[in-house]
Amino acid sequence: MNTPWIRKAWIVGCLLMAAPLAFGISLGQQDDFQDGTTQGWGGGANPTNQPSGGPNGAGDRFLQITSTGGFGSGSRLATFNNVQWAGNYVTAGVDGVRVHLRNQSSSTLQMRIVIMSAIGSRFTSRVPVTLPPDNTWHEVTFSLREADLVNVFGPESYQDVITNVERIMIRHDADPPSEGGDPIQAQLGIDNVTAIALTETVLPTQFTVTRGALLGGSLNDLLFSDNSYVNVEARRPTEIAAASVEIEVEGTSPVESPTLLQFVLEAATSGTPVRQRIELFNYQGNFWEQVDERDGPFADTTVVVTITSNASRFVQAGTGKVRARIGYHDRGVTFISWGGRYDLTKWEVR
Repeated sequence: MNTPWIRKAWIVGCLLMAAPLAFGISLGQQDDFQDGTTQGWGGGANPTNQPSGGPNGAGDRFLQITSTGGFGSGSRLATFNNVQWAGNYVTAGVDGVRVHLRNQSSSTLQMRIVIMSAIGSRFTSRVPVTLPPDNTWHEVTFSLREADLVNVFGPESYQDVITNVERIMIRHDADPPSEGGDPIQAQLGIDNVTAIALTETVLPTQFTVTRGALLGGSLNDLLFSDNSYVNVEARRPTEIAAASVEIEVEGTSPVESPTLLQFVLEAATSGTPVRQRIELFNYQGNFWEQVDERDGPFADTTVVVTITSNASRFVQAGTGKVRARIGYHDRGVTFISWGGRYDLTKWEVR
């Protein structure tokens, strides 16, 4: 019998099935497991919420999975989510997943991420992340870009799957990448699973001391956070409001019209009171633009300057050149010998 209410119920049901889910992937979302649940992560590796011992120490909850090796359910170290991690990753602007992982077993793990479609097509990391058996938390980033994934099952293209992800999985899978992963007896801690937009790192290709005197260090000392420094001794400036210590760094961005540009500095000064100033060269206006100023830190301190509005003004059209200037300004230092030390400078763009 085809009564009106049956027809209405059928129409409503079809609309509900066709409508997009209210939940789903969004840029910046994070599963930190602090609510005491598994937050939708499941699978045969017995995911459980642990009350303490995450990356932030006591009271920081995390997800733990345990695999038995051998055959059958629970033999593989893997967990998946098809709730808040389903959806269109392209429209969400998500092309990476950052997560803290801790290998709590005696075997080295080869960790990959997997994305799956509704019909089971799946792409996984082309190259695994090696996780040593050191029972230590490591921050890991998985790329979801096409060049970094490989198809291991199903007829659909990368574009088909990334725009309609049904399930995401984190698992151990040694080389070569496989459809189902490898059995292993192991235990893994997981925390702070975060949807991110990947950036391109731009390291300086040259630097110049523009104020002060170079005491030691080279370009290589600016590329890593390793306590190897470019050391510059202060000199009294001859110009009003000029820095006593200052360097300029220059690099080349692969993205000429970025939607986001970050400048990262790790540095310190032995003078006090001193102001630390960061300037980026504005190619559209042809001037140095101040983007950050603060008290000069006595201990190594990392500053991240984030530009999202017209970030392309700091990238030279046609060449991709980027420049930054970092100075220390004397505000009443009473001793003669002081200076600045620079450990890391870089840009992140996308």
